[in-house]
Amino acid sequence: MAKAPGKQRDKNLVVVYADEKQSVPATDLSATIKKAVEARGYTLLEDVNIVQSSCATPGVLLADVIAYLSMWVYAGHKAASAQASLFDGNPGSVPKHLEQKLHAVSAILERGSGVSFVPKLK
Repeated sequence: MAKAPGKQRDKNLVVVYADEKQSVPATDLSATIKKAVEARGYTLLEDVNIVQSSCATPGVLLADVIAYLSMWVYAGHKAASAQASLFDGNPGSVPKHLEQKLHAVSAILERGSGVSFVPKLK
């Protein structure tokens, strides 16, 4: 992310919106994000905003999709069969709705094979 050009009056402020995740306490998520933001020289303007991913939160919804697709790219499991094997080791036992989702993800990844969904971490 770009930083403010001036050092005297300009501030490197950040506001973070995160998708609700019931398995991670909001206080833990907020503390972790604050530490990461400050380590990179930014100031968290307000507490992390935790929202439900929906059509009312298109930025978080888009981030969900990008994170999901990126997960399969980084894990090296672009093919639907490879994705299915991660669930229980038996691709034949994947529920029909999930199988359709895995094929859709594979098609998206194949069509976007030259696209970098997420920049490389430094």
